[in-house]
Amino acid sequence: MKKKTGMRVFCAGLAAMLGLAVFVLVPASASAAEKQELVVWHSKATDRGKVWAKLVEDFNNSHPDIKVTATYQGGYETTIQKVTTAIAANATPDVAELPQSYGIPQFAESGRLLPLDGFLTKEDKADFYEPAIARYTYKGKIYAIPNAVSTSLLYYNVDMFKEVGLDPNKPPQTWDELVAAGKKLTRDINGDGKIDKWGLVSHTTVNYFLYAFIAENGGELFDSQGNPVFNSKECVEAFQYWSDLVHKHKIMPPLTHTAANKLFIAGTAGMMYQSTGFMETLDRSVGGRFQYKVAFMPKKKGYGTDIGGTGIGIFKSNPKREAAAWTFVKWMTDTERSAFWSEKTGYIAARKSSHKFPSHVKFLEANPNNRVAAEQLPYAAVQYAAKADGIIYKPIGDLSEKIESSATVDIKKELDQIVAETKAKMKQ
Repeated sequence: MKKKTGMRVFCAGLAAMLGLAVFVLVPASASAAEKQELVVWHSKATDRGKVWAKLVEDFNNSHPDIKVTATYQGGYETTIQKVTTAIAANATPDVAELPQSYGIPQFAESGRLLPLDGFLTKEDKADFYEPAIARYTYKGKIYAIPNAVSTSLLYYNVDMFKEVGLDPNKPPQTWDELVAAGKKLTRDINGDGKIDKWGLVSHTTVNYFLYAFIAENGGELFDSQGNPVFNSKECVEAFQYWSDLVHKHKIMPPLTHTAANKLFIAGTAGMMYQSTGFMETLDRSVGGRFQYKVAFMPKKKGYGTDIGGTGIGIFKSNPKREAAAWTFVKWMTDTERSAFWSEKTGYIAARKSSHKFPSHVKFLEANPNNRVAAEQLPYAAVQYAAKADGIIYKPIGDLSEKIESSATVDIKKELDQIVAETKAKMKQ
């Protein structure tokens, strides 16, 4: 009897053990089945693409329940086109890196881009510099989290400043000071009647620098409702200043924007308007042949600059995939990763807390040019995403070239026309 009782106990125990084993295995199998695989698009190539790959690898290693596959989609314009096509085909990625502003309103109105306000805490929202987060805010809702922030900066050649008696520790701080420095730097070296060294050049993305001038003069591109107002007195004055740099003061060569980088790198331009994001490339290109520094964009009524770069957005799918996508986006744009991205790419960290992160504090101390860019960010124009962003890009660019080609352009008339055409297109 005892043996039988013992056998029954043994069998019951074995059954219990087996039952427990089955109980343990089922959740593990279910967990594996629920692993979320996310398709992510980004717009960073070469070295910055490698940084993206490194971050994705780190994320996947630290989040076994999520697998991210990130692929490069081309530059900003190409990425916008691909996202637009994907929306039309109902084949959007889970996550995409989106260029600032233009495209955001259209993607939001398609109903496919997910508002992120419900994921963000009050502390998160307060941690982002307002000019950075505003560019991804449309009709009061946030549709992307800034991850690669750039602004316009004034680059200047320290050696050339010394050659003409300018103090490299006192770069131009106002429009008038910029003109005065530019006149000293603009020279005919060999006496053949042709300018050999220019005071100022500007990169090809000329629109951004004009937007910076507008901000410096107290103007705005759009009002609080997203309506174009860049035909105001302040904006006309900003465009006139651009014209004067070429025709009146003769310190900037006309229509040389595509060659601006080469001119500065070659040491034939003393100053250059360029993006924060150019520092990494410039460091490699100059190779120690001369020293350069950066400064705030010179002010008129006050300091101001534009905002460029990208944010990371999420496209609608289902609650589990969206939650996984947010886990990835939050991780990619948190304090530590924002600091890391800035240190490796030259972009500015969009979070205030990143600028206090220990490694980033050391980085900014060791890299004064990056520190200047970071210190200028709070002065950037607060410009919310507007449908007109994508509409005005080309006509404003065309106007800037027209202005550089002729000193007799009626700037107010041209801007009035662009504003009227923009309003008409917005109604379509």
